[in-house]
Parts: sequence; structure tokens; C-alpha cells
Amino acid sequence: MGLFNKKYIYVSVCFQNSSRSYAYRTEDKSIKINDVVMVPVPGEAAKPAIVTKVQICTEKDAPYPPDKTKMIIGRADRKTRKLFDGVDMRMPMDISIKSVQTTNGHAVVVTDKEERRRLKEQLGKRKDIKLIETQPISKACSIVSRDDAGKPVRRGYWKVQEHINGDVTWQCSRCKSIFQYREAFCPKCHSENRKTSHDPVWVDELEGFDAIFNDK
Repeated sequence: MGLFNKKYIYVSVCFQNSSRSYAYRTEDKSIKINDVVMVPVPGEAAKPAIVTKVQICTEKDAPYPPDKTKMIIGRADRKTRKLFDGVDMRMPMDISIKSVQTTNGHAVVVTDKEERRRLKEQLGKRKDIKLIETQPISKACSIVSRDDAGKPVRRGYWKVQEHINGDVTWQCSRCKSIFQYREAFCPKCHSENRKTSHDPVWVDELEGFDAIFNDK
């Protein structure tokens, strides 16, 4: 590997009672956000700081020239780490709400249990974010806010399709698109679907099975 392609680990840190971050380098690949480290500072031998960001990059993409960036000294001891107890530098991500497109704008709606489960599986191992839920699941699909007030709104309803194998799908009454989950707004035509009607498609599926069986 050429010198130009060499990988460097940069960490951003914040000192106690400060919101400004400073960049250092390390060769410790296990360093992560919220670790407390000791770093060199002018006029002092070392000072504790909490890691706010970890970035692996080449010299070309580095935020500062590697040869001009100081190295961290190492991890802080247990007593020093206690100075930062309760401090969480991860970025909070609210998985209980999301922004969706409406007919003429956007709306913030509450996510349901299944979508939160998927997001936890997808993002749960990320060390740079903290998953939070500000809205209860009981309000799933309800609208928190919207920016299309006063504009024409396309409305429809969901056909709840119950299948013979026990699965449930949702069909938009306007565009006829079928989804595996319910939304406040149709993901395809963006109509606002508040109401539901049941469509026991298992009856037709059963008749289809009977027809196949009787033909044999």
C-alpha cells in the first residue's frame, strides 16, 4: 500500500463542560464514541476528553494533515472516566416518527411497531447514534405535524386483505397498490388513507384452491 493510501484514524473529542470539538489521531482501532481518552494540550501534560466522532480516512481525505495532528495519549483510567458519567455524545435518532410525502407537501407521522423493529435491527449496532422513541406505539400512523395545510388533499382508504395463509396486506383504494404494512399516506400515490375496510380475499383464494383440486 502506497503512502498516499495509508489509512489514519482521526477522533474528535470534547473537553469537560465544553461543546467545541478538537481533532486528534490514534492507532487504536477499538476507540469509539463516548470513550474517555487522555490527550495532550498546550501547557499541560494531558487532559481528559470524551470521543465524539471516529473517522478512518486517507491522507487525501483527512480533516488535518496527519503529520500536524497530535496523537491521543491513551484511554483514561476508571476514576477519570467518572467525570463524564451520564454524558452521551451519540447523535439521537427518533425512530418513533418519520417524514412522508403527502399530496401537496410533507407530514410527520408516528411509526408502528413493525417499522421500529426493522429500524432497531438496521441501526441498533451503530456506535454513533442513540435510538430514542418520543411517541408511543399506540399513536401509530397518526399525524404529528404537516406543511400542506390549506392545500388540496387526495384522500382514500385502506382495504385490509386477509389471506388464507394468515398474512395481511393493505391495498390503497385509489391507486390499487398493495403493501405489507399500513401507512398514514399511500407510499405510491400519497393519498391520505385514514379509514379501512376489510377485504377477505381468502374466500377467493379458497375458491381457487377448490377449483384446482376439483380439476384433478
